[in-house]
Amino acid sequence: IVREDTRQSWQEKIFKRIFDISVILVVFVLTIALGSWIVVNFGWGQRYERQHTVDVLTGDVFVTVTLPGFVPVNGNAVQGAVVVSNQTDVTQTVTMTLAAGPHLILPEGVTQTITVGGGKVVSQSLAVASRNRDPYRWFGQEEAVTVTAAAGTTGDPRTIDVYVQGKLEAGLYAFVTTAVNKASPLLIVVAFLVPLLGAALQKYAENFQAEQEKRRLEKKAQEEKRARKLVEQFQNYICLGDVEKAEGLWKEDNWPVEVLKDEWETGNALLKLARLEGLEEDEKVNSEVLKGLVQNGRVWPDACLAAFTSAWVKCRKSPRKHEQSLKEARSLLPISEASQKFQNQLAQIEMEIVGREKAQYTFKPILNWPDLPPKPYLPAVPKWVKSAVPGNQDPFADIKSETNLYFLYRFQEKSYLFWNGHPLFDLLFRLEEPALVLGDPGSGRTAMAYGMQFFATRREVLALHLPGTPSEEGIQKGFAAALLDFIRRYPDKLRLLTGGERQVVARLLVNYFGKESAVSLVENAHTHLFSPRSRIDKKDRKICSDQLLLLNEAVKSIKEGKIGSWCSLVHAAVKALRFERVYLVLDAPETAVDWLNDDIIPRLQEWQAQGLYTILFVPNPAAPNLDLQRLPIQSKHYLTWNKEQFTAMIERRYQAFAGERRTIYELFEDDAFEHMVNKCQSNNHYNPQRFMQLWQQITQQLPADKNHKINKDDIDNAVNTAPSFGVQAVPMGEGQKSIGQDLVYPTMVPTGISRGKRPPQAQLRNILKNYFDREELRDICFDYGIDYEDFGVEKAALVRDMVNSFKHIGKLDQLVSEICRRRPNIDICTDSRT
Repeated sequence: IVREDTRQSWQEKIFKRIFDISVILVVFVLTIALGSWIVVNFGWGQRYERQHTVDVLTGDVFVTVTLPGFVPVNGNAVQGAVVVSNQTDVTQTVTMTLAAGPHLILPEGVTQTITVGGGKVVSQSLAVASRNRDPYRWFGQEEAVTVTAAAGTTGDPRTIDVYVQGKLEAGLYAFVTTAVNKASPLLIVVAFLVPLLGAALQKYAENFQAEQEKRRLEKKAQEEKRARKLVEQFQNYICLGDVEKAEGLWKEDNWPVEVLKDEWETGNALLKLARLEGLEEDEKVNSEVLKGLVQNGRVWPDACLAAFTSAWVKCRKSPRKHEQSLKEARSLLPISEASQKFQNQLAQIEMEIVGREKAQYTFKPILNWPDLPPKPYLPAVPKWVKSAVPGNQDPFADIKSETNLYFLYRFQEKSYLFWNGHPLFDLLFRLEEPALVLGDPGSGRTAMAYGMQFFATRREVLALHLPGTPSEEGIQKGFAAALLDFIRRYPDKLRLLTGGERQVVARLLVNYFGKESAVSLVENAHTHLFSPRSRIDKKDRKICSDQLLLLNEAVKSIKEGKIGSWCSLVHAAVKALRFERVYLVLDAPETAVDWLNDDIIPRLQEWQAQGLYTILFVPNPAAPNLDLQRLPIQSKHYLTWNKEQFTAMIERRYQAFAGERRTIYELFEDDAFEHMVNKCQSNNHYNPQRFMQLWQQITQQLPADKNHKINKDDIDNAVNTAPSFGVQAVPMGEGQKSIGQDLVYPTMVPTGISRGKRPPQAQLRNILKNYFDREELRDICFDYGIDYEDFGVEKAALVRDMVNSFKHIGKLDQLVSEICRRRPNIDICTDSRT
């Protein structure tokens, strides 16, 4: 076909220029003829004139001198300048005299004896040679003088003037002269007729060419139609997974390779991909080869994904030799262009890969989600801590440990946390029912509630933490925002979704953000993917981009409307993202009893039936006011610490700051550390906040000497100066559980203030204004469930509104206790102790 196309192309070029070629041919012939005539007649001219004398002999015999190649000036024939005849034989001596030119060597008066008679002609030649070759005599042959004697009448001597030409030169002259003179009429006729004939021939050629082109195009269209049908059939075989039939079809002898050359190369690439051919032992090389095959097959997205699926099946049946190369090549698959059927097949492969990684313990869970809070303002590090603890940081600086969110962030990557390792922590992540967790002040209840979301993803569960008293609508939007943030941070997880599951996630986003906002949010996530701040590896951005584009299309296809159960929708979306369970973690303040009894506890059973497990973190003082009869919770837990758990927690926290090779015992003398641990105990329970209080009291008094070790005297002095604490033992109710203990301690309130000696409100306002900053005041309000958003902007107005709110809810005593816990050295606290 290529050769035929080439021939047709040349024919077309020739046919279009027949008239032009004929005109050019006529002009060329006329130019050659006329140019030759002009050159011969005017270019060469009469250059070497010579005189050849003929002496008439006695007896009426004369001699004719013939010089071959010489042309007479008068234009007569070369021979026969004088023609006579004589029947008598005569023998005479012929004397011939030639006036030779400067370039000839010719003897003067050469005598030849010639016998003439009886009509006989005798010729004798005399050689004449050139001394120097004349530039005009470019043929260069020798001249010969022929003397012919014949019988005839007596006549006078004659002289014939001639000029020299070579033999071929003379012939050319004669030919040109004859051709031009005789053929000039014919040339004129040809000059007019040839263009006319050329025009007619060109018209015929154009018609012929058009007919041939029509036939060629029809033939080519038939070939392309046949080739397209074969290509379609080949793609169907590949999509059905029948690689053998596809290969047999592709290797037919009559396959029109040249008709669809690009399709041919694409088909070869897909066959090699599906059969895992052309691979070597080097996996790195194979990865590049497979990526090239996938890239070449992207023009047929469905067939490309089907070929990849066939390759994965073949790899799965074999010793999995090229599994890693296939994993790397899948990032180039045209997922967003393929149909949903093949997208679902690829999702199943992704799930299989994840399952295999889990079985081989190579699966990497998510460790850094959600985004962690910024670093808070921390008090100055004591001088002794700077010198004795590596890192120039105080590992027990935050007295109010429940809300120390920054250290949750810091310890997350290494699984360190203030309460990490507590058996209750792991137990909560294994629950498949609602749970109630009660904790004393200072036990780490708030920290555990907040930190569950950071450690949930590594256990493949989703935990949404909401403080305060959120409404049901706020809970719904909280889940939608969390899932959107997860998708934005880890768009590669979308590859595990089938088409139907993608619709579920899109429905969740549309219902809680609106269609336009959801589309904008997903597009922003796609834009962020290619920004410099993106955390996604460049090699994975292609597959993430495809997944976000598919999600965006799914969002656009959703019609806004009412849904049945928001809880079921959240559970379906979370399961679609391959989380095993979903938890709602509510950290309720002590004042939220009515909210728990009216809005939350009645819904727990319904939420559980729809796959949402709720974990309630509630302060111990609020427990007696809960409607436990309506609480469908068989798993009630108390956050308490025994000595072993408490000691391990302190050691891990110190190592998180100082390094894993360091130990906290190096800061204490002999058994001083155990002595300090015992001071944090009451009724066999240990309070983490108490340890931090004693630590602050001790380190602030020690000198800046790293060689100084904390001793028992330092600890006893701190115990005497720090606020005291106590607990009230309460027997466990029916159905309640504790981790390793039989008793729970619902209250743990500093006892430095007598409830009967409350300072006046004016004094409280002055203390809060002078000793606390705005952030601490907001923390106190937050801990006690007081909404401070509407409080005054100025600090004095903020303090006034805060004291009035505590008075309104009857919590002034708790406010005083909180003041003494945070600032134990102010007057109202020291006066009450004395």
